[in-house]
Order: sequence, then structure tokens, then C-alpha cells
Amino acid sequence: MHLFITCPPNLEQLLTEELQSLGMAARRWPRGVSAPLTIENVYIINYGSRFATRVLWPLAHFDCPNREALYNEAKKIPWMDYLTIDKTFAIDSNATNNPEFRNSHFAGLVVKDAICDVFREKTGKRPSVEVYNPAVQIHVFIFENKATISFDTTGAPLFKRGYRSGAVEAPLQETLAAAILKYADYTPEDILCDPFCGSGTFLWEAALMATNTPPAYFRKNFGFFSHPLYKEEEWLAIKSKLDSRIQAMKPYSIFGGDRDRKAIELCKATQKNTKFPLHFQHAHVHNLKTLLQPTLVVANPPYGTRIQAPSDPYLELAEFLKTTCNGKARAAILSPHRSLPPAFGRSHKKPIPLLNGGLEIFLHLTD
Repeated sequence: MHLFITCPPNLEQLLTEELQSLGMAARRWPRGVSAPLTIENVYIINYGSRFATRVLWPLAHFDCPNREALYNEAKKIPWMDYLTIDKTFAIDSNATNNPEFRNSHFAGLVVKDAICDVFREKTGKRPSVEVYNPAVQIHVFIFENKATISFDTTGAPLFKRGYRSGAVEAPLQETLAAAILKYADYTPEDILCDPFCGSGTFLWEAALMATNTPPAYFRKNFGFFSHPLYKEEEWLAIKSKLDSRIQAMKPYSIFGGDRDRKAIELCKATQKNTKFPLHFQHAHVHNLKTLLQPTLVVANPPYGTRIQAPSDPYLELAEFLKTTCNGKARAAILSPHRSLPPAFGRSHKKPIPLLNGGLEIFLHLTD
């Protein structure tokens, strides 16, 4: 068996290439990538991947035609190697194309019962379930008549980087922001600007990339801390190796603006946590000024299915590109539509379909 690393839809190829760049063999699958099953890879992916969501360590893979099969196979797993009475646990389950498990939650309850019965039979007690902050997270995946039960080595999903002081309404997920920057060929030499920055997701992800800072640098906890193969000295050695690659950020290279004062206040609060030298302005896009002319503009403008905007933000963005950027900046723009308004006035690459908070959106890249 292999590690299975989940990711948002349509990011599988980016994740495959990233894991290969981190020195491991990787194979692309729908909604994720497989990699060799080692605890070292668990440390590297959880700490160093910008596009992954979870890193799953498989415990069992088996035929699963019904509830009895799921329960019996789950009981065979040596749960006392992974759990103790004083450790809380939770189960995340996903079941599709199986008539016996039309409800994913039901599959999770079956595995929970199996775990608790193992402990009752051997100790007379059972560990407690804690949904929001468990010590151990178990993942159950059933597709057609096959089931996989895994130890979730991640815990809180990896898009929770740990640097935020807060978020505005409808924030962009961090893994998706990192992928968009990758699609836009962002480099540390770019002068990047987001004129609708919100709480700054594009800006923080760009700063992490520009400085080669591991994306989980600000996280405090990982699920692998409870894995039986976890060794603190090995983990800290890998963390130190990745941290040694961090470099200084080019000054005056990342700018953000937003008309919402609360959003800018959140950006400045997050800046105190990260210490990245980013620049923010409380300003409407018409009045936003940057110390250097942007070479890349990234934007997730407010649109009706997320946030009601008082005017057309795409027309405002087109004007910003023509005036402030003198028509010379590349752009990476998210939109719920397959095409941008004619006001952008230039040819575009084929839009890239993505999902943001369950909504289908399109990434438009301009030269």
C-alpha cells in the first residue's frame, strides 16, 4: 500500500509534480496522488506541500459489500497500536456507489463501533470521540465494493496554514491560492498586486513561495504526532532541513488593497504573525497605488454568488490593469464565468475550471 495524498479537484497534476520535486515517486489519481509509504514522506508532505489537503496512511484495504464486512474487517485492525483509552478520536467517512452505504456518516459509525468494541473486549473501556479536535483522525473511504481505512497523519486540513489572524467572508482556500500562483508562473522576481485582497490569501501564499518558506511553517500540530512510528528527532531533522532553505523576500514586491477596512486590519494583524514585509492599503481599486509597477496581478473579485458588489468589479479590474499597470502586467483572475468581459481587450488562454467553496469557478490567465 501507499500513502494517499488528497487535494482539491483539478490540482492532481500540480501535486504530482510537487511531490516529485520533493524527491519522491508519485502517481496521479482522481482527487489525489499516491506516494511511497514511509514516515519520512509523511513529514515532508505535511510540512512541505502547498497543494495537498490530507496525507492518509492506509491501515486496511478490503472488499466491502455490506455493513458486516466493514465492521468485521475494521475490527481486525490493531487499533491499540494507534489509539489509547486516554486519546480522543474522530472518523471522517466518504462512501459512494455502494447501495449498502448511501449515507457516508453511517459508514463512519460502523467503524467507530468496531474500534470501541475492540477496546471494550480487551480493556473494559473505550476511547472517547471528539469531533472538533481529536488526537487521532481516522478516514474511511468506500467506493463501489472496496473500502480503505486510513490513519490521517494531517489532522486539521493542510490549507489551514496557521498564519491567519482571521478571515473575511468567503475567503479563498490557501491551497487553491497557491495553485493559482503556480498556474500564473509566479516567481520571487515578480511585483505582485491583489487589488481585491480580502484577508490576503494570495499575498501570504506568494510570500511563502517567494521566500521558499514551507507552507506549514506556522502550524503547531499535525496528526502524525500520534502515529506509532513518529519520532520527534527525525521529524525535527526534516523540518530543520526544509527550514534551512528559507530566503529573504525582495522588498516592495507584494502589494494588496481592499475597500473593506476590516479586511486590511486583518491583513495587518496577520502580518504581525508572519513578519513578511508586505504592503497593504485601505483603498478602492481606482485609488490603489503601488510603489513599483506590478508585473503580476492576481484577483478573486467579489461576485454575486459570494459577495454582493456595489459595482462591477471586473470592469474596475480591467481599468486597473490598463492604467495603474499600463497594460504590461500579467493577470490571474477568478470568475464564475467562462469568459471575461470585453473590457479586458486581450486574448486569453483557455480558462482553467476550479472549485472554490463548492462553487465552480474559472481561472483566466492573461499574458
